[in-house]
Amino acid sequence: MDCSAEKRQAGTGTPSAGPHPSVDERLLAARCRLLYEQTGIAMAGGTVALFLIVYLLREQMPLAQLVPWAAIAAVLYLLRFIEARYVIRLAEDEVMASATRLLRRHLLGVLMTGSVWALGGLLLDLGSVAHVAMVVVVVAGISAASLASYAASRWGGILFAALALLPLAAHLLTAENEAYFAMGMLLVVYVSFLWLVARRMYMVTVNSLWLGIINGDLAMVSVRAREEAERLNEKLKAEVAEHARMEATLRTSERELSSILENMQDMYYRTDLKGRVVRVSPSVRELVQYEPEEVLGSSLADYYVPPSNRSQFLADLKANGGVVHNYLTHVRRKDGSTLWVASNAQYVRNEEGEVIGVEGTTRDVSKLKRTEEALFEAKERAEVTLSSIGDGVITTDTEGRVDYINPVAEQLTGWSQAEALGRPLEDVFRVVDERSREPLSDQVKICLAKGRCCSVDDSPILLRRGGGEYSIEASVSPIRNPDGDVTGAVLVFHDVTELRGLARKMSHQATHDALTGLINRAEFERRLERLLDSALGGDFPEHALMYLDLDQFKLVNDTSGHVAGDELLRQLTAQLQMRVRGSDVLARLGGDEFGVLLENCSLEQALEVAEDLRRITRAFRFEWLGKVFEVGVSIGVVSIDHDSGSLSDVLSAADSACYMAKDLGRNRVHVYTPDDEELAQRHGEMQWVHRVKAALAEDRLSLYCQTAVCLSESGSGELYQEILMRMRDEAGRLVPPMAFLPAMERFHLMADLDRWVVKASLHALAAKRHWRKGEIFAINLSGQSLGDDAFRDYVADLLEGGNVPPNHLCFEITETAAIANLVHATHFIDTMKGMGCHFA
Repeated sequence: MDCSAEKRQAGTGTPSAGPHPSVDERLLAARCRLLYEQTGIAMAGGTVALFLIVYLLREQMPLAQLVPWAAIAAVLYLLRFIEARYVIRLAEDEVMASATRLLRRHLLGVLMTGSVWALGGLLLDLGSVAHVAMVVVVVAGISAASLASYAASRWGGILFAALALLPLAAHLLTAENEAYFAMGMLLVVYVSFLWLVARRMYMVTVNSLWLGIINGDLAMVSVRAREEAERLNEKLKAEVAEHARMEATLRTSERELSSILENMQDMYYRTDLKGRVVRVSPSVRELVQYEPEEVLGSSLADYYVPPSNRSQFLADLKANGGVVHNYLTHVRRKDGSTLWVASNAQYVRNEEGEVIGVEGTTRDVSKLKRTEEALFEAKERAEVTLSSIGDGVITTDTEGRVDYINPVAEQLTGWSQAEALGRPLEDVFRVVDERSREPLSDQVKICLAKGRCCSVDDSPILLRRGGGEYSIEASVSPIRNPDGDVTGAVLVFHDVTELRGLARKMSHQATHDALTGLINRAEFERRLERLLDSALGGDFPEHALMYLDLDQFKLVNDTSGHVAGDELLRQLTAQLQMRVRGSDVLARLGGDEFGVLLENCSLEQALEVAEDLRRITRAFRFEWLGKVFEVGVSIGVVSIDHDSGSLSDVLSAADSACYMAKDLGRNRVHVYTPDDEELAQRHGEMQWVHRVKAALAEDRLSLYCQTAVCLSESGSGELYQEILMRMRDEAGRLVPPMAFLPAMERFHLMADLDRWVVKASLHALAAKRHWRKGEIFAINLSGQSLGDDAFRDYVADLLEGGNVPPNHLCFEITETAAIANLVHATHFIDTMKGMGCHFA
């Protein structure tokens, strides 16, 4: 017991830094806590003893010694009491961490309090034996009590007793009094006894603390063992339940697996190391037409075509770490046919990881292979087609990057397929507007964003890589997958450079005069229409129109031919073009008729321009084959404002003004004014000219036959019928000939009417099957027709090619007309009479 206590009390070393303190560390901490718990009681008892000693010695010792001694002792007791309360409040781990330091501090406190009592014993006055005896008893009692208070300290109790009693014993032994000597000896013996008691109490206390710790540990171990047993029991129950659940799950999984194998379309199989089938799903019937029982035990290689493919399959399986996916091969069916299959397979291993077979699934992919082959053929055909067509084709992905470009597109863009693939389309297909040269919007991006077809408008120009450009027409369409999602776009374009150049040329020809290069009448009228609209809108208050008709131009044609006339027109129009403003429009309206549009021009300014053009024309000299010709020009000018009326009104007014200029002597300028009576009359006549021309074009002229009866009884017996012409107006009403014939005469257009009358009459008479003797049909002719050799030839051709007997025709002419064109009239009459016609 003592020996073990000696060993256990050795726990004065530093505590373990580990997470679980040792028994010695806990024992040291227990001693420390017990000491400080007892210290508080010891300090209280010591304080009481201190006051008792002071009371006993108040008359035996000088107060100058007693009071300071007592004060020091009281302060020391108070400090130690405070320290004890502080240590008691520390946590267990803090006490354990500081146990050694706290024990040393406690021993220091014992040393200090013992020293104070030793000082008191030395200062004791040995006057009264009774008082000294009482002091000895009190100090001896305090020392004995200290043994109990400091029992957990090896040296604390005996150290205090020795310090408190031995100095007092020495003081008594040195006194010359037998009683004091006896008390001194007694104290020495008492200290020796206390040393033995202190040692015994220390060992008992340490053993008691050690046993408490051990018993606590044993109790904790017992509790933990019980808890662990309960936990293991619960775990065992859970494992048993889990095992049962897993068995149920396994049975369910087996049933589900069997159900899956029964119903799966793919064939499942498992083979041993020799390749013999040990398990196969019922779907083997659909795949190879064998029953599962027929396949079990057979070699899987027997179904491969050829069987050597099985060896290649196993080699690939090994090379891929025991796993293959979508392995394609041919297998033989029971009826001898073959089909494409795709297999997924892996090694089967035992618990030791050794390969014991192969398992996998096999699917019929014959239809897929046929589809792939068809797609490949379609792709080949598409690529051949795209390589052969004349259009450029570029396809892109959803990001607008090129993923295909055909040879025509390579040629037009200057990019090869290898260079273009993966590039943004705008790098390869660079297009600008033909007129502004500004880059055009990317229609492929628009197509991809909106998912609809787009066309590249605005006359695009494709800029070729490395230089050069092409006029193109292009369109973009989205490419969709079977779900309808846009997966890219296809751009189709073709070179229309030549076509667009031809179109520009044709457009120019459609709007320009081929001889002079000036705009033609149709384009002139379109531009005039725009000016009329602007005048009505009030943007510009006034424009002007000039109508020019060359004088003496017919002389050039008649004397030198049309080639000379054409050259004259080319030279003269070049002169006129230089005299008009850049914004003005000069056009050729007819043979020798021209028009000028003066935009934003007052009537006064227009007259100045007209006079300038007249002077230029008059001063122009045309030389041809040694001859010099002069021409003049008659110009009609009309102002264009919001009251000008329609296009036909303005043109008619300008035409009338031009004819007035001719009537007034030619080579002059005449301005149209609405209040000009003579011009108004001429304008009215011109309106009739236009109406008659319209009637001719719209077939609103008709013929009437009027029988002439001879009142004389001596008549020849001829049936004379006069053919008369009538015109219907726009409303269908008959118009008397005298309403429009003067205008036709004035503007030298009677030959046109006479031609129509002769042709229509002969056409009507050709239907006649029976001619009576003496039946004559008379046709009136104007003097203008008589003077026209072309008219004579025209009538002669009609008579020669027709079915009307000339001897039944009679042409009526007036003497005035015959005299005015005597030479031509005589020639006409002779020709017609020579064919059998009559004249009246």
